[in-house]
Amino acid sequence: MYITMKSRHYSIAVVFALLLTSIASLADEVFNSEESFKSPVSVPAPIVAHLTKALGSEKTSTCQVSRPHDMFEAQLIDLNKSTKAFLVKPARMCLCEANNCPMWVFKAKGSPSKPLWSSPSTKTFTLLDKTLNGYKKLREVSADATNDRESIWSWNKDSYVEIYKHVWIWDTEKRCRSGEETTQLMDGQMVERTRQCTQE
Repeated sequence: MYITMKSRHYSIAVVFALLLTSIASLADEVFNSEESFKSPVSVPAPIVAHLTKALGSEKTSTCQVSRPHDMFEAQLIDLNKSTKAFLVKPARMCLCEANNCPMWVFKAKGSPSKPLWSSPSTKTFTLLDKTLNGYKKLREVSADATNDRESIWSWNKDSYVEIYKHVWIWDTEKRCRSGEETTQLMDGQMVERTRQCTQE
């Protein structure tokens, strides 16, 4: 009887542990543009070259660093079970504005001729557990003193496209925020819905 009860408790503990592991693996991954990556990896030289060229010398010259590599940091993320990618962001705030930074996603395999996804101004980047067309969806949020923006992106053949956008803008005259939502339907059409002065 003692052995049976002990075995039963052990089995319950194993099942509970597996359940917790499963739930954890399904969680969204959130990255803050102001915080260093928890598991940084070396940024490949072709990506550094692409980003320094895309940003331009005027922008990159504001960062007083000895090497271009020192301006960026990367972390590997899983877009699906077989596709890894580099999530890249500035390693220093000199490339950011109002605590929002540019961020990019490059496929880990092959030459990075262009990013799979990019944003010029992001506060938080979330790799969602939900997928579409075999790849995980992406969510980005940016915020400053006068407006907030939330966007959701999904995979479409060879890059990510924006399928949802919610923008809040502060109306100084009415002293409230007006919001505009845009959703892309399955047929590709965009539907807009505007909400006026929803928050005093």
